Amino acid sequence: MPLNWSSEIPRDPRGQAFPLRRTPANGKLVAAITCENLIGCDTHFYGGHTIPCERPDCGPCQDGMPFRWHGYVSAIEANTRLHFIFEFTAQAADTFDQYYKAHGTLRGCRFEAYRLHHRPNGRVILHCKPLDQQEVQLPKPPNIPNCMAIIWNLPAEQIDTRQKRNGRPAMTNTHQTLGRFNTPKNLPTKTKGN
Repeated sequence: MPLNWSSEIPRDPRGQAFPLRRTPANGKLVAAITCENLIGCDTHFYGGHTIPCERPDCGPCQDGMPFRWHGYVSAIEANTRLHFIFEFTAQAADTFDQYYKAHGTLRGCRFEAYRLHHRPNGRVILHCKPLDQQEVQLPKPPNIPNCMAIIWNLPAEQIDTRQKRNGRPAMTNTHQTLGRFNTPKNLPTKTKGN
């Protein structure tokens, strides 16, 4: 069978993929936000992964799994200059919300994120302050819903950001539910009598 060699680089129509980062259990994450505002949606931890809630036809919801809101911003790490998507909970989002209200934008917000008592599931603590943008050039922010579509393996055109929650865009899924979210291989299936 012949190989399909090409000098053309395949491009994902959803855009460039960005890594997803969370607050580390040990140490701290120091970065600067590159987007104007946060965006978020309800999610489930299901089948060993964080996945978007697909109400009303959501398999995890139908299985009685609770949902939890997660927020997302694009950021660039101070040491490595890695541009990434930062995921955080509603509780941690309050710090970003206060910064946004004081400055009218999150772009240029330098933050330090660490976990209380350095425990893997410890509460996330954020400290924010303005970055001197005269000294540091921030890159253009990515389209966060498209980045999350790549991470969650969803078609980008079916991520809707027109809905608002507290005056901010909120991601919702407008596609048919994906079977892999409804029947994870590592969870027991419900049987009659359970």
